Amino acid sequence: TLLDGAYDVRVSAQDVAGNTAQALVSITIDNTPPRVELNLVNNQYLPEHVDVEEEVFDQNIASYEVRWLRQASPPIWEIAGGGTENTAGVLASFDADRDVASMISVRARDRAGNETEKTVPVVFDITDPATSYSFDGPNYDSGENLYVSPTTKVSLNAADSGSGIERVYYRTGLNPYGTYTGPLTFSMSGSVPISFKAVDRVGNEEAEKSVLITVDKASPAVSIYFTPPAYENNGV
Repeated sequence: TLLDGAYDVRVSAQDVAGNTAQALVSITIDNTPPRVELNLVNNQYLPEHVDVEEEVFDQNIASYEVRWLRQASPPIWEIAGGGTENTAGVLASFDADRDVASMISVRARDRAGNETEKTVPVVFDITDPATSYSFDGPNYDSGENLYVSPTTKVSLNAADSGSGIERVYYRTGLNPYGTYTGPLTFSMSGSVPISFKAVDRVGNEEAEKSVLITVDKASPAVSIYFTPPAYENNGV
């Protein structure tokens, strides 16, 4: 068995009459399949837009093809891209259309027929996270105003069914967004608009939500009135 490489093969022939002929043929022995590298790990969460990156290489590359599993049952594979040259960087790009467990496959073939296929299971997460608010402490919804006390804790509760929550942001009024790290309290009386949103681990960002609260720190006033008949004894 010859090792991979270029060889010159000389062929000689002679017939029964003694005539001879020679020919020189150059050949390349290639028993090595293409190298395929991907920047993905098993069961990695991916966003809606995917760039399949890394490398396809072979001294005698013929072609490569990138495809992804759009539907598992029955299996439906969609071709995302390909080429006929060695490539390093973005091999193909595509957009997923649902949250789904899937696979990405890269198959490369050289001119000698050697083939390499690398398939990685992944999970597409294209759904934005969702955030709600809750109160721990005195609060009252009049239908027009949402009242809280200075001791009431306002919590922001974010949930994500896919890759998980990366960060929750909030702001009051038109102030810049900050990172939410725990329940909020407000000591000043008056209306406080709170805006908030969450981002998951693959970059899906929730549309901004808001709630308007009114901080009420004034004690109620109590008055006593008497209606006749009334009797006063020594000023009482």
